[in-house]
Amino acid sequence: IFWTNLVYFWKLIFDMQNSADSIIQKIENHKSAGNYDAALTETLEWLKKYVDDYRFYEELADIYLYQENLEKAEEVIHYARELHPESGTGIYLQGYIFLEKWDYEQALETLEQANILFPNNAEIIRSIGWCNVMIGNMQKGIALLRRAHGLAPDDESIHQYLTTALLLYEEQHSTQLTK
Repeated sequence: IFWTNLVYFWKLIFDMQNSADSIIQKIENHKSAGNYDAALTETLEWLKKYVDDYRFYEELADIYLYQENLEKAEEVIHYARELHPESGTGIYLQGYIFLEKWDYEQALETLEQANILFPNNAEIIRSIGWCNVMIGNMQKGIALLRRAHGLAPDDESIHQYLTTALLLYEEQHSTQLTK
């Protein structure tokens, strides 16, 4: 009985290490370290086993976005959203893809849905702020970018978006004053 329990114990540990959640965490660790090739390889490998798990498709879409492959990211996120339309991450990624395609109205609508599911998420608020700037709601956009900056003051991309928005606002106002 000892050996049976030991085998069961090791099988349980192996299963835990290879559970979808732990694998996704490994993929996230690769992405955090900037190792997108390893993240892509691992995601594609595990998709063979977890073919119906929307989270792996979301990971894949995110990796494709980091690799600036918008077409593949869009294709994959559509499939993920078919599997789980209410996934907050999927909604955010789809909104971000719209933003990258310069479809700011659609991006704004989609990102606001993600914001309901993930309130106070600096990345989502940054994206909503930038959409507002790009459609001409400068003050609202800047306010949202400032809020995102307050939530994540060390995030360089938020700082860049905020700086750009402020420069655009200043340019817009100085042009209006000279007319």
